[in-house]
Amino acid sequence: MLVGPRVRKKIITEEVKEKCVQARKARIRSVLCTPELSPFSALLESNRRKHQESQVTPLKSHGYVAAAQPTTPASCSPYTSPPQTVDDAAVTHDSSPQVLKGFRDMLLTPLRTPELPIVQGCPEVPSSLLKYISPVHAVPLSEREKVLALCEQTEPITFDHFFTPRMIKSVEKVGEGAFSDVFSCLSEQDTKLAIKIVPIDGDTKYNGDPQSKFEDVLPEMVISRELSALADKEHRGPNSSPGFVSIYRMAVCVGPYPEYLLDAWDVFDFTHDSDNDRPDIFKDDQLYLLFAAENAGVPISDYVYHSYEEFHSIIAQVAGTLAVGERALNFEHRDLHRGNVLVKKTKQSTFTITLDGKEYVIDSYGVKATLIDYTLSRLSQGDCVSYNDLNRDMWNVTLGHWELYTPYTNVLWINYLVRKIQTKGRLRRISTKKFTEKIVQYANNTARFKSAQETFKYLHDNGKLFMAAKKPQRTKR
Repeated sequence: MLVGPRVRKKIITEEVKEKCVQARKARIRSVLCTPELSPFSALLESNRRKHQESQVTPLKSHGYVAAAQPTTPASCSPYTSPPQTVDDAAVTHDSSPQVLKGFRDMLLTPLRTPELPIVQGCPEVPSSLLKYISPVHAVPLSEREKVLALCEQTEPITFDHFFTPRMIKSVEKVGEGAFSDVFSCLSEQDTKLAIKIVPIDGDTKYNGDPQSKFEDVLPEMVISRELSALADKEHRGPNSSPGFVSIYRMAVCVGPYPEYLLDAWDVFDFTHDSDNDRPDIFKDDQLYLLFAAENAGVPISDYVYHSYEEFHSIIAQVAGTLAVGERALNFEHRDLHRGNVLVKKTKQSTFTITLDGKEYVIDSYGVKATLIDYTLSRLSQGDCVSYNDLNRDMWNVTLGHWELYTPYTNVLWINYLVRKIQTKGRLRRISTKKFTEKIVQYANNTARFKSAQETFKYLHDNGKLFMAAKKPQRTKR
């Protein structure tokens, strides 16, 4: 029987996936059946030795000696709640690979901004995470130590320390960026996670470009944690929005790229023709920065709209989330293209956005929008500013002063999304002509404000006018 090229590609894809799954299962079985060969053994033994040594010798960093903390348990994590333990008692000794329970449990709740972050083995740092990157505040830590402190580590860990067996079994590559690969997997509690892996501080060029240094990734880490705190349901302040992606864990890993990730990378490459270099080009001592975040759905460029109400809800959620960022942290995204807004279906009927203590309720119409990727973002708190120099596309707004707070950039990106959906939006069971006519009116109204706060309040107060189907009025003769 003759098989068409599309069917043949699908058959080959299924065969590749099955081979990858079987290979991963075989490797997992070999580890489970041979505990003494577990990759965690050496790590745990090293951790035990460091723990014993730390009871006698205090850490020294740039001439600073960390003071003893007799009242604070050494296993207490300042960034997560409830406190996580990482001592010998927390190590599981069942038939599964030995993992640090405290590290695994950190994937249960999003990271929160601490009142006084004191990292085990590290000197005290200012209360605001933003001051990690402030040149004004003299923090006695190197850039490497700051990154490790934000990850609650004193040294890099292995990939097998980060990925649990459940995550390994379910991992698949779902996307990529110019300097990263993104994988999807399930946690031990079946929470859908998105894992972003960025090679850092190495000599090997990635996609033809030098790797990011510690000082390059530090702003994104700080911004991600600050904005993740604004999405925290349990600790809502006067400004909050569920539209910021929740960061569950950040980590610095070292070692060769794991086979289970390379298998997932190969499947993605076969089905999507990856533009990135295969990660096996890196050396065995390569460092990687890992972000574990909520899996927030698909980019709006791939989303299929079933109604005009869905479109309005998505734009209103995006504008409201930007408004919260503006009010709380003078936030500008500065790179809000269609790949950086994720959408997924939800059973939640409404979302609540809080601005200065006032609650604004948005009808979801079955969709939830989430902002991601703060690599080029700008925010400030007090005298500390985090920003990047960008290209000439936004020079007319900032006049080259990228450190200045210019919230009109958020308005431009909202209008950009509206225009792109107008021209390239994928529709189903909707009249293209009517949909386009409404969006043109929508775009004209969203471009005349000075900030996302003004845009959001207008959309919230006049949303029903946009969604109402207006019939043309006939003039009487």
